[in-house]
Amino acid sequence: MPPVPPVVGNAYEQSFEQLASTMAEALALAGASPFLSSLIGADILRYYLATKTQDYDRFSAHIPPLEFSILSEQL
Repeated sequence: MPPVPPVVGNAYEQSFEQLASTMAEALALAGASPFLSSLIGADILRYYLATKTQDYDRFSAHIPPLEFSILSEQL
């Protein structure tokens, strides 16, 4: 892909296309991407997304130790 044109002026005062901020959002964007589908094939993309969704679901089912520690102190 060609690079975007250079930013002119104050970049903090401009809006740009953002990357996904969560894994769920990234998976949804990847699933809706005709570019990815054509690049790796619809079947491979579907299996990849299913695998990554399972990984994300397993990861999301656990409370990280730091969060557990903070929450348990509040009980």
